[in-house]
Amino acid sequence: MFDLFNLGGFATYDYDKMKLGRIEPKDNNGIGVSTANTPDEGYETALLDSNGIHPVERYKTKKNALLGHKKWIKFANDKKNKNVNKLGGLTGLVENELITLKRVK
Repeated sequence: MFDLFNLGGFATYDYDKMKLGRIEPKDNNGIGVSTANTPDEGYETALLDSNGIHPVERYKTKKNALLGHKKWIKFANDKKNKNVNKLGGLTGLVENELITLKRVK
């Protein structure tokens, strides 16, 4: 029988090997930024706040992901920026959602 939980590499996914960049909330005005090559959606940047992890942009190439990472660090660092479009996933099964970021204190 096949291993249902290992489909797509989820069981063997190693974030540390797949991350392209990460800045912790404490180092970025209370909002962290993580960019990695994910097993389900490909290259993706997510913001990290008091409420969890919020994917905000996906990319087709590693080069674009690295550029996007820098853009989101700047966005997250600016305390005026509070609302983001949290991306859904699973090929449309989870819809996008407008959220308000809550900075980590």
